[in-house]
Amino acid sequence: GSAGHGQTFYVTLGDVGVNEVGQCVELSPLGTQLVGGYRNDSALVMEVDLAGAVSWAYTFKPTLLPAVVVDLTITPDNFIIGCGTGRSPIPPVSQEIFYFKMDLLGNVLWTMRSTDPRPVYATRIEAPTAAEYILFSDIYDLGAATSADMVRERIDAATGTVIWDSPR
Repeated sequence: GSAGHGQTFYVTLGDVGVNEVGQCVELSPLGTQLVGGYRNDSALVMEVDLAGAVSWAYTFKPTLLPAVVVDLTITPDNFIIGCGTGRSPIPPVSQEIFYFKMDLLGNVLWTMRSTDPRPVYATRIEAPTAAEYILFSDIYDLGAATSADMVRERIDAATGTVIWDSPR
C-alpha cells in the first residue's frame, strides 16, 4: 500500500478576547506551516513548527482598512509572497487589495496596495519565476449589472511594482 499522511497535531492558537482568524496555509521549504489571516484589524502571517508551536508571528497594516491575508505562496528562490484585502465594515463600504514579500524569518521586504477606487478583492498570488509574480484580483463595477472582472497584474519581484495590467 501507499504511505498515508494524517493529522500530526491539534492545537488552538491565539489569545482569549482577541479577534484572530487563519485564512490560508502554505508549507514552507523548512517543513513548517505558514498561516495567513488577521489579528484584530491587521494582516497576520505566522510560522507554525512541526509540533504546532508558533515560531514567529507578524502583524501589519498594509491598508487603512481592516486587512486579511487570503493567499500565501513560496517563490522559486524561497521567499514568502502573499496577498489580501482590506475592507471597511462601516458605511460607506470601501475596499482595497495589498500584496507583500517576506523572507522565511518573517521579515517584510516590501508591501504594496492598490489605488483603484472600485471595490477590489485579491484572490491569489503566484510566482512563475523568481523575477516576476502574478497577482489575481476581482474588480467590481457597482454601476454595472455585471459580475466581477478578473484582473491579472505582473509584479516585479525585487520592488513590488506593477509592470503590467491585464485588460478587464
